[in-house]
Amino acid sequence: MKRLLIIGGVVLLLGGLGILILNDEELTIIEVGKNNEEILSIKSDDWIKGNEAGKLTLVEYSDFECPACGAYYPIVKTIGEEFKEDLRIIYRHYPLPQHTRAKEAAYAAEAVGKQGKFWEMHDLLFLNQNSWNVLNEPMNEFSKYAGQLGLNTEQFLIDANDVKSKNRILHDLKEGGVLKLFSTPTFYLNGKIIENPTTIEHISNLMKDFD
Repeated sequence: MKRLLIIGGVVLLLGGLGILILNDEELTIIEVGKNNEEILSIKSDDWIKGNEAGKLTLVEYSDFECPACGAYYPIVKTIGEEFKEDLRIIYRHYPLPQHTRAKEAAYAAEAVGKQGKFWEMHDLLFLNQNSWNVLNEPMNEFSKYAGQLGLNTEQFLIDANDVKSKNRILHDLKEGGVLKLFSTPTFYLNGKIIENPTTIEHISNLMKDFD
């Protein structure tokens, strides 16, 4: 428990969230007819970790290059392990335009997901965030991660550049625009936006509201 409290302190010291700079034309696209409840419902192609039949659903809109998302990563991971019987965690992409390598990281995660290792790549991207976020061509580094996971790196590069991977990211961005998201990470618990959890006690108290 003390370890999580320290992690929470690090989050506070890092200061705030990744704030959206509205200069990306893609974020002005609104999917007409969709409401928040529909967007936040579980979809067949969602990346889900935990108990898929759990009574609690935590949806995270995140950006692999966002420092705040990187700081929250170990907290969310621990929450998933602690509450794996009751909780399912859904990751959705919301790369902010000021993070110039975030979309490539999202494409890489989608590509690895096609080979069945999305969550493993998710972890590597956050654990190594300070290494690849300074590279001019981070996809070469992402290819190395795919190799570390025992995947076909040639297929990875094909999938990372595939229009389907790119459209998946755009889809999440468009739906995030409907939700009026302006920062990352943003969390929804059972369809309701919540304050970003900083400790196990914090998320436990939030979960009690849905019992």
